[in-house]
Amino acid sequence: MIGAWQQWVADAPSELWSNCVVSGASSPTCRVGGCYVGPQSGLDPLLDQLVSAAATQPTSRTAQTKSYLDAMKYMAGCANDTIAQCHPVSEGGLLPREAFVAASRILDTSLDPQQITQLMTGHTGVDLLLDSLGGEVSRLAPDATAFPHRSALASAQIYASTTLAGKAAATATVDTIRDGLGALGATGAYVNYIDATLPDWGTAYYGDNLHRLKAVARRYDPDQVFTFPQSVACA
Repeated sequence: MIGAWQQWVADAPSELWSNCVVSGASSPTCRVGGCYVGPQSGLDPLLDQLVSAAATQPTSRTAQTKSYLDAMKYMAGCANDTIAQCHPVSEGGLLPREAFVAASRILDTSLDPQQITQLMTGHTGVDLLLDSLGGEVSRLAPDATAFPHRSALASAQIYASTTLAGKAAATATVDTIRDGLGALGATGAYVNYIDATLPDWGTAYYGDNLHRLKAVARRYDPDQVFTFPQSVACA
């Protein structure tokens, strides 16, 4: 499924966004989800293509038609709640804070599905979320903004709940999988996952844009007022 999904999203139309969530275990499992902007008659053939490419039948398959707002509520985990309830508890809503450790990588191209499976084997309670890119993301040049990964296939989120294990153990596991993906060729990373131990983080986040960002920092913040351990001025 992992191999089929990577090829499927590489050829997908812009109307489709999808993720493939690989759950760690002694025998890892995965589930595919996503959103399609258009009628179900356009989605069904695409799903058929994925099932055919994977050469295996899913244990379940569902598709629901939703308005934009209902789709956003569904993705936020509050499909059956009111707008007022669909806020964090700290803001008067019902959504609790979650305790987790996470890191990221960027898949510039497809990775070996067997090696991904090996990385997730034995890591119960850890999910690898592969989120397809392409579409509007790919329409800008890599140097048009600070985000350089315009031609990448997908982003990867390594997510471990700390309710099942302590923070130190969860962090060690996440870092192991992160570095394993890097060894497979996924050396980029997503800047909104500030990762204190990410190797060569400046290049991972910004690629060839790093030197231009440093020049901007020197011009507009020469006294390093806006500095922190992973600010561009420190790269």
